[in-house]
This record gives sequence, structure tokens and C-alpha cells, in this order.
Amino acid sequence: MLYFEKKEKEILDVLDKYQRNMVTLDELKAFQKEVQREILASGLEVDPDDNYNFLRYEKYWILLDSIVREKVAKEKIKAHVYAIKANDFMERVAFSNEDTTGPLGKIDKPLLYFDNNTYIYLKKYVPLERITKKYQFVYSPAHLEEMANSIRREDFKYNESVERDLRYLGNLTNNVEFLPNLQKGIVVKSESPYNPLRRVIENFDGTVLSEEMEQDFMENRSRIKAELSLKVKGSTIEGVLSSTAAKKALSSFDWYPEYEQEAEKRLFWEKHKNSYSFLFTDLACIDRIVDTLDNNPEPARKYRSHMHDTTHLIYATQSDIFVTNDGRLYDKATEIFRFLGIPGKVVDYKEFLPEMTNA
Repeated sequence: MLYFEKKEKEILDVLDKYQRNMVTLDELKAFQKEVQREILASGLEVDPDDNYNFLRYEKYWILLDSIVREKVAKEKIKAHVYAIKANDFMERVAFSNEDTTGPLGKIDKPLLYFDNNTYIYLKKYVPLERITKKYQFVYSPAHLEEMANSIRREDFKYNESVERDLRYLGNLTNNVEFLPNLQKGIVVKSESPYNPLRRVIENFDGTVLSEEMEQDFMENRSRIKAELSLKVKGSTIEGVLSSTAAKKALSSFDWYPEYEQEAEKRLFWEKHKNSYSFLFTDLACIDRIVDTLDNNPEPARKYRSHMHDTTHLIYATQSDIFVTNDGRLYDKATEIFRFLGIPGKVVDYKEFLPEMTNA
């Protein structure tokens, strides 16, 4: 192991122990002084092969110094470490594509949105030349959030497969993306997947916070259900949003009386489909109500994938066709689309695969 590679590991190890209260602040200060003394006494020149490790080590040294000076709180250390690793990772990603972010011309074919499981299947088994041109495939930031999670699981270690994935996603969709927009809810833009991946990784502390909130919800679903006395029959979620229990839960929303009075639910959806708050707040709450009422809920340990499934479902509302390779997501999307009068079609990837590919 190269010298500064070793020193970087030592700093990360001691910071981890400090966060877990296995090392005191005084011991952290003593560690800093010892490392500083060792490096100054050695008079080492940086080995060319160790140069990259040295540059990264300097970032961790600055973080360590800020912690010792009590400028960075203990609970914020993990976010700072993520930021350093994330920036280092993005500097190594060589993928580049023309930045064509901006409005698109008229798209004269159906918009096809797909969940991450479908994307994984396509990139693994279906060459791009076999993808049909009948549909406009569309990706969203949710795909890059799931990719970022995989990168985090590998501790932000650079892997060329990331660049291959970005190229496949960009070529599959021709860089067409659903993007959140405060004025219009969700808009269709042209943007290389590299750009939203960078945004997701640079703001990863927000993703971590969202995960913590999702985990808390999933671990407390049963308690919420009991406290609100919400009971439904059946082992599936088909029709659950029309149940008495769902009406009780939904009655707290300002828009619900309007929904009840509108006989043609599609008209209700047309009125609210471009509302950012309805899409990213109310629709997410409807999703949680379905989960709370589900008598066969998804295990709480799957909170990360559950969070991303919800985001995929939100973006999918803007598509003509939503292809999913997840049975639970298929059932949930079908129920929510029915309830809100969303015209898009929810399909299973196995059944729709011949439509997406050229024989």
C-alpha cells in the first residue's frame, strides 16, 4: 500500500471510530498531531504513483482539522466524507456528451417510461440496435439516484461500468428526460444523464436524509395503521383507495372534497397533473396510504428501493406507457392510476418486451 493511500485509510478509520464514540475529541487531536509530526519528520517526497492519493488525503486532512477545531459537528462528518468521495468519483468519470439541456421539439410518438429493474434488464440483455423506434423512451433523475446508490455501496470506487451505463441510458432515451419543475410539475427536457448523476452525487446528503425518513415511515406503518384504526380486507391492494379506510385517511387533504365531487376522475387529474406540490407531496402521500393499508406490506428493510419506486411512479404519471419489472410497483401504479384517472398504461415488462424490441 502506498504511503498516502495508507494515511488516507488511517484518517477515515479514526473518523469512523470518532463518530461511533470509540475515540474522544482529545484522542482525535492527539492522532492529528502524531500524523503531522510523522509526515514532517519523514521529509517524504510524493511518489508519482501516490499523487492521486495525496490529493485526496489533503481533503481528508482539512476535514480532520475542521473537526478538531470543532467547526464540523460529529453528526455532519458522514456527509462531508460522502462529499469528498463523491467529488473524487465524478472527477474520474470520463464520460462526456454534448450538453443539450433545454426544451425539445414536438415528440410525435408515445412516451415510454421504465423503472430501474426494466432498465437493468434492457442494458444486460438487449443491444441498442434491437430497441424499437416506435416509442420515445424517457429517463428521470430517479434512474440516476439508483445508480448513485450502487456507487455508494461500492464506497465511490471508480468503475468503468458507470460510463457504460450512462452511455446506454443516454442512447436508449436519446437524452430525453423527465425533470421536476416548480411551475409545471414535470417537464420533458433534453439532457445527458451525466449531468443529473453529478447533481445527485453532489447533493447526496439530501438523499441520505430522504432515506432516513423513508425508513422511519416503513418501520412505523403498523403503528400508524393501528392509531388511525385503519382496516381493510383482502390480500391485494386492488381497489384499496376506494375503501372506507382510505377515504378516512384521504379526507385530511384539501383536494379530496373536489376529487369526491368530480365524477370523471380524469378531469380531476388533468387539473392537477402539472402541480409540483400535488405530484411530489400529495401523490407521495397517496403512495404511503396504499402502503399503510396493504395487508401484505413490503419489508421495512427495503426502504431504499421503496423510496425510489415511489419516485419512479411519480415520473411515470407523465408517460403514455409505464413499463415495470416489479410486481409490487405494478400493482401499486395500477391502483393509483385507476384512482386518479391517470390515462397512462401500466404494463409488465415480460408482456411488453416484444413491443420494446425489434425481432
